[in-house]
Amino acid sequence: MREEKRVRINAPDPIMRCVSAFTLICFTLSSSLGYGQSVSVLPAPGTMVPFSSAFEPSILRGLKLDPSDPFQFNFIIDLGGSGDKHNTIDAAESGQLVKYFFTALTVSNDDLWVTH
Repeated sequence: MREEKRVRINAPDPIMRCVSAFTLICFTLSSSLGYGQSVSVLPAPGTMVPFSSAFEPSILRGLKLDPSDPFQFNFIIDLGGSGDKHNTIDAAESGQLVKYFFTALTVSNDDLWVTH
């Protein structure tokens, strides 16, 4: 003969039932509200999407040295596509390019890694 085991499941306490009911109500109500972006800005399926314009970053093109003061540098910066309508860039962007230049000067040849 086979012996049967009975498992007794304790009923959840009233606080747990209230928390479960509150969670169920919150998920039910929140699922009907959609806060995502609308898809009306997307083109119709099957239409050709044009290429975006090429990104042209600002580039440090050259350096002018003053013969009378060797520590006076004038940097020549190509604005690329980042300049505004007055063909200017902000001091932070040009400062970043100058910092990259000075960083490249301080790296020794042994620390450079070039793949061939």
